[in-house]
Amino acid sequence: RIEAADGTHLRARPVVLGGDDVTFLVPSNIATRVTRAFLLEFTNTTRDMFDGLRQSYPEVTLFHKRDGFTACAGIVYQRESQPLLTSYEHAEALCAFSKRKSERSDGTTSSSLMFARVLDSAHSDFIERLARDFVDPSSGVRLTSGPYGVSEADHLQSLQQIEEVAACIGRMSRGSLRNVIDKLHKDTASSVLAFERLQRVQPDSASRLNGALVRMKRQHDTEHLLSPLLDGAMLQSMEGYR
Repeated sequence: RIEAADGTHLRARPVVLGGDDVTFLVPSNIATRVTRAFLLEFTNTTRDMFDGLRQSYPEVTLFHKRDGFTACAGIVYQRESQPLLTSYEHAEALCAFSKRKSERSDGTTSSSLMFARVLDSAHSDFIERLARDFVDPSSGVRLTSGPYGVSEADHLQSLQQIEEVAACIGRMSRGSLRNVIDKLHKDTASSVLAFERLQRVQPDSASRLNGALVRMKRQHDTEHLLSPLLDGAMLQSMEGYR
């Protein structure tokens, strides 16, 4: 079990343990919670370590140039019947994607995570989506706003922001929203029209969702207002945010 910051214990089974290269098997409904807890604890622990090194070896300038380490992660949601090895490779690819996208202008990297749902073991299709930066070839829309930073004060969209989108989605009719997401894969204009219709049909819940999407776009200039919808729907389905 892993102890979270609030003292609760999270169900997690480590399958890889090698320095900062760690892989856990966890229930889908706590995947982001476990990952965020690990990333934050990794940063806090290494920060304390560097504080101790600076006190013990004040003459070593290297210890004064760094304030701990950061880490990135990839989360794969899969069925129990799917092969673990393939999903492990997918998680590794998502982690590498997070690292690449989380580089700051000063050369450091923000702690972040990226997630995806794998419905089959088609490795080539998954890698192709990563190579395209999750841009749908039909509509040209980037169907993610990730990777997501675990800290609010960062240059990335935050995990908390996409969780807010997921919570808003949890209060809505699934069928209508699925129609909007399906159209995102095909035609940008029709997806916008479908979302506008949804706001007229479900004004309260859809307006909350629109507000969450607008805040994401305003803060980090998301390429398309509806880009976070697929990730938000995935989180809501897998982890039940409400």
